[in-house]
Amino acid sequence: GALGVAAADVDALAAVLRDAADAGGSLAALEALIGDGPALSNLRALVDLAEAGGFGDWIVVDASVVRGLAYYTGVVFEAFDRQGALRAIAGGGRY
Repeated sequence: GALGVAAADVDALAAVLRDAADAGGSLAALEALIGDGPALSNLRALVDLAEAGGFGDWIVVDASVVRGLAYYTGVVFEAFDRQGALRAIAGGGRY
């Protein structure tokens, strides 16, 4: 492709992200699909901190979220209203 990534690789990544979302978006589902590594360990630590702070019921891990590829270099997040009626009302990440 234009970015030097083979179409088959893009399709394989899209399938992994779809499978993780279909499994409920859990961190465990994502780990089962891609295995453990530094990035997943960092994400797990972030989720653990959120759960320890009482926000566990509010966290959904969605590996398909992409924000500012030229800006963010790590985990990104989006926040939504409780009803889910609006687009993201806040967002950010590691840069």
